[in-house]
Amino acid sequence: MTINELGTAKQIFEESDEEHSLIIVLLDNSVLGRVAFGFEGAMGCDLGSSPDFVMLAKAYGGQGRMVSSCDQLEGAMDEAFKSKGIFMLHVKTDPDLKADMATFQDTSITMMNSG
Repeated sequence: MTINELGTAKQIFEESDEEHSLIIVLLDNSVLGRVAFGFEGAMGCDLGSSPDFVMLAKAYGGQGRMVSSCDQLEGAMDEAFKSKGIFMLHVKTDPDLKADMATFQDTSITMMNSG
């Protein structure tokens, strides 16, 4: 779900006379977490090893770093904030760590009480 955005960013950056920066932080736990944690008995959620997203960013003219431990994060963040163009931070996370998902309720539509 990042390829289209990388292509759009590359195209916009190439067509612009100004210098741009885009930092993409990809949190990779190798699990379809929303499915695995949201549905009891869900199967097929372990994704195994992911593609090399840093190389994918490089294919679109960007740069990046893989972060697999906390002690690598500060240097990677420094590099990202100093970069120009596309920068992908591919952050490997613990697959057993359940992230709380944000909830959204649309209150813009009021239903009429017909009774």
